[in-house]
Amino acid sequence: MSVNAQESQTTGVLEGHHHAGPNPSSSSNSIASQPNSASGSGDLVQLEALVYKMDRDVGDVLELWDEYIVGRNGRLPVREMSSRNEFRKNEAEKNMFSRRKPIYEAIRELARGMNMSEREAAGLIEEYRTKNSMGLNKLSNVVKDDVKNMIVH
Repeated sequence: MSVNAQESQTTGVLEGHHHAGPNPSSSSNSIASQPNSASGSGDLVQLEALVYKMDRDVGDVLELWDEYIVGRNGRLPVREMSSRNEFRKNEAEKNMFSRRKPIYEAIRELARGMNMSEREAAGLIEEYRTKNSMGLNKLSNVVKDDVKNMIVH
């Protein structure tokens, strides 16, 4: 099976569903660790590259937070990916991470400041994003200052 077919199969199974955590019956993480004897090691390298790629189809703050904490579509959590050399060497992934990092930090800051779970904080930030008709990139640009205003002192 080609890399694109495997990624497509994984995406098709999980598309539209929030990933609630690791699924022991899922083989998506193990795909990258087991080369196909018929395809050789070249496919393994390509599959490993998929594991270190952030999901471009994240549509809201809750999905973004899920991707950061538990991973999406068979990929590692972004918090784990971001500390690995394979991820840090990729300019596109570094840029994507840099755009999303202010949102991750804002979720943590809001959770601490309002004594709530990070998931609840992500939900509040998503409500704010939706109410103000912002995309994730726009939110990333304004979220730090706006979260300070949300925290009750």
